[in-house]
Amino acid sequence: MPMSLILILSALWSCGPREIETSPTSHRISLLPRHWFFPDKPAALQEDVKEIAGSFENGVRAIMGPRLIIGLKPGETLAEDRLRDLEALGFRPLLATLGEESRIKIFEGASAAQLLNQNILDTFAQENGVDFVHPDFKLTLRHHFPSPLSFSETKRDVASNLALEEQAVTEPLFHKAWHLDVIQAPTFWTHSKGGAEVTIAVIDLGFESTHPDLEPAWQSRGWNFAIDNQNLIYGAGPGHGTATSGIVGARENSLGTLGVCPQCSLLPLVIDDRVSTAILAFQYAKAQGASVVSNSWGYGIDLPVMQGLVAAIDEITTEGRGGKGASVVFAMGNLHRDDCGGRFPDLSSLEQVIAVSSVGRNMKKVNSSGFGPCLDLVAPSSATPLGGIVTTDRVGAKGFNSGQKEDLTDLNYTQRFYGTSAAAPQVSGAMGLIYSRWPEISRRDAEEKLMQQAQKVDRDTGAYDPRSGKSEEYGHGLLFLGF
Repeated sequence: MPMSLILILSALWSCGPREIETSPTSHRISLLPRHWFFPDKPAALQEDVKEIAGSFENGVRAIMGPRLIIGLKPGETLAEDRLRDLEALGFRPLLATLGEESRIKIFEGASAAQLLNQNILDTFAQENGVDFVHPDFKLTLRHHFPSPLSFSETKRDVASNLALEEQAVTEPLFHKAWHLDVIQAPTFWTHSKGGAEVTIAVIDLGFESTHPDLEPAWQSRGWNFAIDNQNLIYGAGPGHGTATSGIVGARENSLGTLGVCPQCSLLPLVIDDRVSTAILAFQYAKAQGASVVSNSWGYGIDLPVMQGLVAAIDEITTEGRGGKGASVVFAMGNLHRDDCGGRFPDLSSLEQVIAVSSVGRNMKKVNSSGFGPCLDLVAPSSATPLGGIVTTDRVGAKGFNSGQKEDLTDLNYTQRFYGTSAAAPQVSGAMGLIYSRWPEISRRDAEEKLMQQAQKVDRDTGAYDPRSGKSEEYGHGLLFLGF
């Protein structure tokens, strides 16, 4: 990783932007990609922050918050006098006990103005043991759940499929779980349906924590980093997190449907539009021993990625699972664009991340989904609610299923969850199955095993490279568990 501080301004994908209110203790700023922050040039660091404060560009807005994010070089610690200086200025460490082993430290102050007016950024940029330092940012929130588009796929049930029928499963919605048949999850289940010792963290915008098909799966009550407590429903999208969690690990209990890894433990983690909450979520997932981290959210087009978040992902993928490494899965965007290129590639383009896009029931690429050379796998989903994935929903009529005739009669479930948000959790569940069956396997070997099993769909137009076996539209191919 370069010795530079990369200013990250991010925006999560959603059905539409949500305007962020200005905080009286924050400085509103916008994306100016030409500004790069270098610890060895502290004066430039301060001036760049001051210059962009209050400006806007291309409609991208962000609010600079009162949190300070410091990345330490390997083996380094913050000097005691620097910690005392921060305490004297009113800064307190966040999750201090969990961060002991992490080189990323986050401190919260009274206002964003402190970071500029009291030269805090400059001070820490000059420390020999500091790799990077930057303020926190609050950003327009988006998730990987697309707006409805024109749809030509044919809706069908797969109740007659042999792979599903061979399973002695009593879930009433199991026959509608067409995606499980496509990826051949029932075949893998003859070996393992996962294990409670394997935890899959789901980072999202909110969860229905008492859903009867999910509550038995929670490793713990999880944590809400938006409000710093265990109220998981609070957030921008409790329905979204409930749906992604169900695809990962809904329980086998004769109530509704099944997740890909129905016996794995789940760890629900809520973030909001502050980048620091995502960093904290990855740190928490690592501290709780998560083997997989599922992410159906991402960043806006051509926005740089904050170095603190990249460092947090680096830590869990290299140091997680007792040093064997944990897998981080990210959904690509819901636009037909190269998420791996441009000035600032998408977060899913990181080498240590499994990037996931989607195919429809016809095994063709969903047009409204990301592609590019960094794409690893595709999984079943659709471009609109018609032909979507069956999964858990908010209890009652508060979620995606509000009683519309196209959806299920049981309002605790929906069959209209779609987009890359529905594809990525399937890969997360698959990684959970692999870690359950081969507990001593390294992250790299586990992910390589899954890539090698991928099925080459759409060979005629998929343009798979004969040397690498990859396609920019399909990656290594369709997620496949028939081994």
